[in-house]
Amino acid sequence: MLIPELHIPTDFITDDHIGREKLLAYFANLKKTKTLIFALCIQGRIKVTINLVQYNIGSGTVIAIPTNSFIQVVKASEDIQMRAILFSLRFIHEAHLDKSIIDTFYIINEHPLLPLPGKIFNIYTDTFSLLGKIYRDAPFLFSRATLKSILEALLQGFTELSQRKALLKVAPPDKQSFIFRQFVRLVQEHHVQQHQVQFYAAVMGLKPTQLCHIVKKKSEGQTAMEIINNVLILNARTLLRATSTPVKDIALNLGFNNASFFNKFFKKHVGMTPQQFRNAEK
Repeated sequence: MLIPELHIPTDFITDDHIGREKLLAYFANLKKTKTLIFALCIQGRIKVTINLVQYNIGSGTVIAIPTNSFIQVVKASEDIQMRAILFSLRFIHEAHLDKSIIDTFYIINEHPLLPLPGKIFNIYTDTFSLLGKIYRDAPFLFSRATLKSILEALLQGFTELSQRKALLKVAPPDKQSFIFRQFVRLVQEHHVQQHQVQFYAAVMGLKPTQLCHIVKKKSEGQTAMEIINNVLILNARTLLRATSTPVKDIALNLGFNNASFFNKFFKKHVGMTPQQFRNAEK
């Protein structure tokens, strides 16, 4: 059993009325995105985990979440109001984006949050609202060519605003950054079957010591094994919270040979047994 995935049935979806109830309905439990998400926080605050990093987000912030990301809303204020635009993974693959646009995915992978100045925030608010109105009242206006232009504009705008605010240096990823992101993607794909660093190093054509050195440097101190374990724990917590699957079956589904070893592993990292965690969440 894998982490639940977030798909959309069409190329493009907008939603300009996202409150606390809807937000938690989708993301209270860990999800893996099969969409590219642009979200705008209009008011309130949320605490969200994106690819193992926790962010506190307030009003006036635009968020870009790449496909194949892990996302979970940890906490949302009662007055939270957000707007969102989503593009399907299939559309992104078929859009044949220019290389300069593809390079912007590096930026949103590294820096998914962008606080907006007041006037720019108002422009984004109006833009998200307009796209939402067209989506509801005249969806035939969204041809694939139009959607590609909207996607490129959102990606390019995110990049240019980041440069203007000097929040980050926009540069092509260096080799070690590429290796680190490749490792994280592989862990997201294979953590159920493969728990050892040696497997990922072999797939990437590296020695385990090389991979461990790069991961620790690029993750600001986390080891490769810690990242694998963190993904396993995220998956386990989600399955314990969101399903009634017996603990022994969750252990097997996550690649553990027996429930006893899984119990010890979970307690070491969470501070309680899987069953205690499940009971505490009720």
